[in-house]
Amino acid sequence: MSGASAKTMRSAAGAACIAAVVAAFGCFAFQFVPGEPRAPQPEEFDGSIDGVGNNRYRAERIVDVPFGQTYRAESLTRGKWFSMSEDERAALSDEERERLLNEFDYIYDLDGIEITPSDMRAVSLEAFAEWYPHYTQTLGYEQASRYESKVLLVDVTFSNTSDQEQRTPPIDLWSEDIKGANDVLDNGVGDGSGNYILEELYGEPSDRGLVQNHLPDDWNVLAAGETRTLTLPFLLPRGLLEDPNTFDDLDPARFCLALSDYDPPTVYRLWLG
Repeated sequence: MSGASAKTMRSAAGAACIAAVVAAFGCFAFQFVPGEPRAPQPEEFDGSIDGVGNNRYRAERIVDVPFGQTYRAESLTRGKWFSMSEDERAALSDEERERLLNEFDYIYDLDGIEITPSDMRAVSLEAFAEWYPHYTQTLGYEQASRYESKVLLVDVTFSNTSDQEQRTPPIDLWSEDIKGANDVLDNGVGDGSGNYILEELYGEPSDRGLVQNHLPDDWNVLAAGETRTLTLPFLLPRGLLEDPNTFDDLDPARFCLALSDYDPPTVYRLWLG
């Protein structure tokens, strides 16, 4: 065989090899074309509100307020004083006891505040984050978005009929459909401040360089004679419900706003439907 023929044959064989390799890679690429990335699946929430509230006080009386009616606070007693045990109080000196009792938030009565809740609306956590994009930057969103959750929004009208300024009282979301629901005072789902949701509605940018907003000191102060409607948000994961299947179509009539009075231990439940 001449040198030219051998060279031609080697070139043809090389071309055939290259074509085979290209075909093989083409087949490989065809079989392994990446698909659309899957959204991360939410974690399963495993928790309850059984330990929420002041377990030193169980309600001696439950007062149900039907939906559409106004509740009027009369001598509703609250304060940090009730978070102390009898032993802790007994250990106080007379001077310490006097000082604490003279501080505003250690023990106080709410008088003449009228409270009227209106409809409850449920939106997905993602929808809430679209309304308030800043929320996605907070630690609260990072934690809440691990689970399938909804934000329940309740418009509440507060009227201060007294002749002095007062703060709106702490209010929880309560339902016997929530895991761990009980009759301990202050049992329920909090108003979203722990997840920085409330701060998105009524907060201001932090002056300390923090990402999350902070609530102004007077955000919930009512002047004498003032009436104001506030939207209270509550974060509800699917897994917090006794029956997770009810999460898709929540019935407002199964939920209420709960207020606790420590003297005597009483829970007022303002029903939402």
